Amino acid sequence: MLGVLTGLSLLVPLLTRLVLARAAPVAGRRLGATGLMANASTLARMRQVGMTCTAFLVSLAGAIAIATWLSSFNRTLGLWIDSAFSGIDLLITSGASPLAQDSTPLPGSLVDEVAALPAVERADPVRLARIAYGGSITNVIAGDMELYQRGIRRLTLIDGLPDEVVPALVAQQGVVVNEAFVHRYHVARGQELVLQTASGEARLPILGVHFDNSFADMGVIHLDYRLYRRLWHDETVNFIEPALRSGADRGEVMKEIRRRWGTVYPVFVFTTEEFHREADAYLAQAIGLTYPLVALALAIALLGVVNSLLTSVLERIRQIGVARAIGATRFQVGCSVMLESLFIGVVGAGLAVVVGPALGYLQVHILFRTIFGMTMFVRYPVQAVAFAAVAAIVFTAAAGFVPGRRAARLGILEALRHE
Repeated sequence: MLGVLTGLSLLVPLLTRLVLARAAPVAGRRLGATGLMANASTLARMRQVGMTCTAFLVSLAGAIAIATWLSSFNRTLGLWIDSAFSGIDLLITSGASPLAQDSTPLPGSLVDEVAALPAVERADPVRLARIAYGGSITNVIAGDMELYQRGIRRLTLIDGLPDEVVPALVAQQGVVVNEAFVHRYHVARGQELVLQTASGEARLPILGVHFDNSFADMGVIHLDYRLYRRLWHDETVNFIEPALRSGADRGEVMKEIRRRWGTVYPVFVFTTEEFHREADAYLAQAIGLTYPLVALALAIALLGVVNSLLTSVLERIRQIGVARAIGATRFQVGCSVMLESLFIGVVGAGLAVVVGPALGYLQVHILFRTIFGMTMFVRYPVQAVAFAAVAAIVFTAAAGFVPGRRAARLGILEALRHE
């Protein structure tokens, strides 16, 4: 990433010169003498303009890069939630969060009791457990693998064919692991895992590698609930996922569950939509942090623009006096300085819009794929990029007001006498 930024920084003056050279005819046609004056002045001080555009690029591209990996994380988590909680209407757990590690397991018999409710079509058990493996701790998620075979849920495999993996999972012939597990323990599909269970040592082949970013720090072993129950002699569940019959009132079913079992167990019941909204709210809050970062990047960049233009005005006092003497008005002089600022904003924002997402992709690849061994689906942060680009152009144009006003106020004789 540092190499990309360094290389691009060295190319910025050349890219800026090419853009401004191509823009000169357009500036002449659209903006007349004022546009040509601004374009020529910007080209004449390319060293300072290049440095200003480079600072603009680095600060704004960094903010857009953060927005890119946050947006990608949002998309990836959304896909995982859709996959993990598809085909169900409610979540029943003894913790405030369905994936809370500190939740008290519920008895397995409660699954059958919930499934017996008239409005419930089925109730799926899920058990989360931590086990020792490879000298550390990893996670086990046990669920009903028949749901994948019946098409109610989809097993997203990174390595392996669903038509081969799913029947073997249902037959309790092995397990699947996520990418974080593969990355952490250096295993691959086809290898055997040696697990220490309540029934003794169990050797289970890795049938495939699936997309699951939960518990990314320790990895996940996914297997059938019946196999887990048989090996660990554990009848408990961490949460229950009821699917309701068509036309059932979810509110009434939730009230019934709380009435029957709420006084016996520390039961929390909520809809999948509520879980989605809570997750979306957290993600929106995280993505919302990118806008202050963009604002900070713009503030830093604008300081550089104003400083560069003020310096330019001081260096060109005599030149401005000559322009005034041959007929340029105060308005044209002031507008030309503001147009210089706008040119810098357009070039800097244009480069940042391209470079920022590229840096974000590198962050996603390095942080999640290389370090954590996780698949991350990249998403271009359209809203954040649009906000950054528009704000950059508008504010840089506005930043030229003070230097432009100073240039416009210079008297002709005073400017011509300046050495």
